[in-house]
Formats: sequence, C-alpha cells, structure tokens
Amino acid sequence: MRRLTLFWRFVLALLLFTALILALWFGYHLITLASYTQIAKENAQLAAGRLLDQVSAEFSQMRSIAGVIAGSSHVQEFLLADTVEMHFKSAGNASEIVRNAAYPNLPASNVVTINTAGSYYRFMGGISNSACEALRLIVHETGTLYTIVELDGVLFFCYSEPVYMVSGQMPSRVGTVVLLTHLNRKRTALGGQDALPGMDTAVIQDSIIILSSAEELEGMPDEALSSGYGLVSRITIEGTNLSVAAAVANESMFPGRPLFLMTSVVLLFIMLIAIGSLYQYLSRYIVKPMASVIDGVASLSGELRGRLRELPVIGKHDFEALVHAINGMLDRTEEYSDELMGERQKLFDAEILRRDLRISLLNSQIDAHFLFNTITTIHDLSARGDHENASRMADGLAQIVKHRYNGDKPCNLFFEFEMIGQYIDIMNIWHKNKFKVEYDVDDRLADYIIPGLILQPVVENALIHGLQNKDGDAKLHIRGYTDGDSIILDVSDNGCGISPGDLRNLSKALEMTESRDFPEPGLSGVALTNIHRRIRLRHGESYGLSVSSAPGEGTTVTIRLPATPDGVRGQGSGLGIRGPRPEIW
Repeated sequence: MRRLTLFWRFVLALLLFTALILALWFGYHLITLASYTQIAKENAQLAAGRLLDQVSAEFSQMRSIAGVIAGSSHVQEFLLADTVEMHFKSAGNASEIVRNAAYPNLPASNVVTINTAGSYYRFMGGISNSACEALRLIVHETGTLYTIVELDGVLFFCYSEPVYMVSGQMPSRVGTVVLLTHLNRKRTALGGQDALPGMDTAVIQDSIIILSSAEELEGMPDEALSSGYGLVSRITIEGTNLSVAAAVANESMFPGRPLFLMTSVVLLFIMLIAIGSLYQYLSRYIVKPMASVIDGVASLSGELRGRLRELPVIGKHDFEALVHAINGMLDRTEEYSDELMGERQKLFDAEILRRDLRISLLNSQIDAHFLFNTITTIHDLSARGDHENASRMADGLAQIVKHRYNGDKPCNLFFEFEMIGQYIDIMNIWHKNKFKVEYDVDDRLADYIIPGLILQPVVENALIHGLQNKDGDAKLHIRGYTDGDSIILDVSDNGCGISPGDLRNLSKALEMTESRDFPEPGLSGVALTNIHRRIRLRHGESYGLSVSSAPGEGTTVTIRLPATPDGVRGQGSGLGIRGPRPEIW
C-alpha cells in the first residue's frame, strides 16, 4: 500500500479534526436545543396548569352557585307557587337568595328559573320573553347541563341545575335554575393572564369542543388539539362531564428557537471560516514548504553528491535555514565519506593482498609436499634399477607440474579428474598396481568448475595414509554429485581408518585453521587442513572439508564446493565417469 504524502496526511488530519469539531458542535447544539425545549415545555405546562385551574374554578363556581340557588327552600317554594298571590309572596325571598348567592362572584349575566309547568322568571339579566321561551324549550328537550345557545341574536354559555323538593320519602323535581354567560366573556376567561402567546384553551364535553379561545376549534372533536399542537394539558371538572384543555403550539413553547438556530448557524459558519483560514495558513507556510524539503531529501536517493534546491513555495523563508543546514551537512558528509572511502580502499587492498599471500603460501606448501613425495619415489625407482618406470614417473610428473603451473585457478571438474588419473598411475608404478580406483560421478558435473589442486591432495592422503599399508584389495572410491547449489565430492578408501582420538584431533585441527592467518610451517600433515582453509578463504564458512572414519573400515573425506557453472566447456573429458579408470599410459 502506497504511503500518503505529508500534504495529504495533513489534509486528512484536518478533515478528521473538522469532522470532530462539527460532531461536537452538532452534539452541543442538539443537547442545548433539547434542554431549552424541555424547559420551555415545562414552563408551558406550568402556565397551562395555572390557566386551567382558573377556568376550572370558574366553571365549578357556576355549578356551586347554581347548586346553592337550587337548594334554597325559598326558591323551591317559588317554583311550586300555583297562584299569583303565592308567586309574588315568595318571589322576594327567592330574589334575596339569588342576589346573595350570585353577588359579587357570579360569572353569569342572566339567572332564570323555570318550573315544571313551563313558567319562567328572570332574576338577573335582560333577555326577552321569546328568548326565555326558547330557553325553556331547550332545557325541557335536551336536559343538558352545559351547552351554548343563541338568544336574542347573542351567544350564551348555558348551565342548568335541576331543582328538587323532598316530599315524603321521594324527591320530586319542581323546576330548573339556568345561568347564562355571554360567550365572549367566557372566551375572555379562557384566555386569562397566564396564557402564553400561541396557547389556546377549550372546554370539551363528550369529546366535542363546545367552547374555545380559538373560535375555529368549536364544534370539532378533541383530536384536533392533539394533532395541531405540540403540548396539550387537560383537566376534568369534578362532578361533571366537562373538561378544560390548554394547547400550546410548538413555536410558542420555545419562542427564541429561530434566534437560537440562526445564532448556531452563524457560529457554525464562523467556525468553518476559521478552519479554512487555518488550513490556508498551515498549508502555505508550513506543510507545503516542509513537503518540498522532504521531496528534495527523497530525490537525493541517498546520494551525497546531490543538493537541495531553493524552495519555490510561499513561506520558504522560514525553511531556508533548514535547507542550508541540510546542504552544509551533505557537504561535510561528502568530505568525511571521501576520506572514509580512501581509508577503506586502502584497508580493502591490504586485505586482498593478505588473502592472496595466504593462498599462495598454501599452494606452495601443497606443491612442495607433492613434489617431495614424487621425487623421492623416482629416486627410489632409479636406485632399484627400474629406469623404465622411473622415466614414466618423470614424464607424468612433468605433465602434472605443467598443469599445476596455473596454481588453484578454477578449472573444469573433469580436468581435475585427469590430474588425479596421472597421479594414481604414478603411485601404481611405485606400488605395482596395488591401488584400484572407482569413479561414480554425475555427468552433469561437466558443466561446473572447481578450484584447482583440490582433489589430488585428498587422493594422495588416502593412498599414503589409508591404503599404503594394506596388503591387498586396496580400493579407492571417488563420488561426485550436486546437492542444491553445491557440489559434493566424496573420496573413500577401505584402509585402516582413523582412531577416535586421532579423528577428534584432526577435526580440531580443521577448526583451528580458521583462526590462523598463515599455514603452519613444514611439509607433513598439511594436505587436508590446507584444502579446508583454501576453500573457506575463497567461498566462506558454508563450504569446506569434513572427515568421517571408523577403525578397520576406512575413511571418507567429503568436500563441499559452490556449484559454479563453467563458461567454457571442453577443458576436461566432458563425459561422466563410471567404473574403474582405464590406463592412460
């Protein structure tokens, strides 16, 4: 995944910061708005409750006054009067009762009594006889306690209270007391001083709004309040089928809501402008110059020879010192690097010379060891008078020396086998064809090269130390194959083997060759350690030589070399070797 640049990481961080600020702002806005709305709702409920208590008290007062009048014995006698004399005789007492009950708290503008015979009498108010007759019919037909009637072209709120007189054990109805209040006065009472702007009150009877401060609601079902207002408070007048309700519109509960919303939007706009200004400032004067410096450093790609360019962006003055400091550091680093590279080159040249010297000493030691043994053998043959074989050994030695002139330079693997064949022939001349050699080499090894002078010392070591003292059946088995990216060469003999103690000493000697800068002096016991050391010096610790042996069973020397392809094939035989090696003389 490609990493974002500094500029885009800055933009992403600023966007996340803006989103967080907006989330906090909206959260604060919603919480504050909900809190203000709840407070406004509680205030509206409180105002509605006070208003409803007043309205309910007024309606209860009408009911109480009507009850006092209806319960008076003088009023009952007045309604029972069946002669004109009795009627006028009891009218004074009944009028006194009505005045005492109604004044000064009666919220009614008319008080009318109607007896069971249909006769009516006006104690208060000035409605006409025809209005009284219409009122008598309404009360007689409907028997409604609360209703709205139109009399003399005027709307009245009407409350009627039946009058009963107890005679014997059963009460009997003797008439009705009717209280009339102008409807506009009732509407005024519904919109009292505790009413909030946008608050409407209503009187509800049997789920129908019969009176309201909003005239358009009269005659509608009470569901109109629930659907058209945000808050509805309702109280039932005790002992009646009436209830009064106060309904408050949403916008009236929180009158400052539009101002609050407008203020919030203005603050949000100012905040966004501030964030945009912050983005412009940071981008132009900090982020872009810093990104330019980072891109300049990245463009150097680790090269000491490069330099940062002047910043082609606004705000560069704040970063010019940084650019000059980096360029100065690059100058000083380049100077130090040149000095360091010179010293390292000297050390490298010295190490190469030292390694070549060590390898040359190893090769010269191996060459001297081989020449010493061969010349000794030729001398012994000549001393015995076997001049023919001495001559053959001298010719073979000449060919070997001619081949070994190139030292340990890489050569084709099968060319090295030719060298081994020459050496074994020389040894068989001396030991009268005592040694039998078998080859088991993979044909594919003809495609690889190995360092020269690797196999011959190992074979020499096997013939001299492993098989020379064996009476008969002295066999040497040479095996070659690949193992991944390595070449494995096994040289096995069926000689006397090596004792465990000597094998430990040999393994220790191989390990100690790693800590010696130069080979030990002398010509004896150096073949295996020098080969191991040469391989490690050239190819590293993954390669080298190992020895396994058991007394009386023989010894196997294993050589591990890197599989290096031969760029020019044909130096050797180019064919795989199987079975015993044929005579080459």
